[in-house]
Amino acid sequence: MQDAIITPSAYKSYNFEFSFPKEVAPEAIKKDYYINQHIELREDGTVYVSFKSTQIHEIFNWVLSQGHKVKVLNPPELINMIKREAQRVVQYYI
Repeated sequence: MQDAIITPSAYKSYNFEFSFPKEVAPEAIKKDYYINQHIELREDGTVYVSFKSTQIHEIFNWVLSQGHKVKVLNPPELINMIKREAQRVVQYYI
């Protein structure tokens, strides 16, 4: 087995921010997303969640598993990862 290459970017801390639509707000507000999370019910009925983590790839996979139930607000790196993956999926159906 080949050893994993550890780079400084592997330790980069990201400020993650997500929005859950009001349709899933009752379940979204009750969940634990991350140890240092901040969660709030917004006036428009959506749920806002934020936390810091270095685990961008794991969070990317989690976002994909949520489908339309979550919108990534930050970080831009994760938004771009999601956009690229969505474009790849669309290519299968054109």
